[in-house]
Amino acid sequence: MQRHTFTALNSTFIVDSEYQFVKELGQGAYGCVVAARHRRSGEGCAIKKITNINTKVHLDSAIHDGS
Repeated sequence: MQRHTFTALNSTFIVDSEYQFVKELGQGAYGCVVAARHRRSGEGCAIKKITNINTKVHLDSAIHDGS
């Protein structure tokens, strides 16, 4: 799998090269979110980078948020 990097919301994202950065969506308690697009299908998605997990309670909450 090829990867590439981009910087958004003062954070560096390392993602599969099949995904292209579109725009910044925002920051929250656990990290930041950007919009991306799958290069071949054109389908949009959100990528969340979790940067502030320091306890099991926070981790459980972040996992629940992603489902």
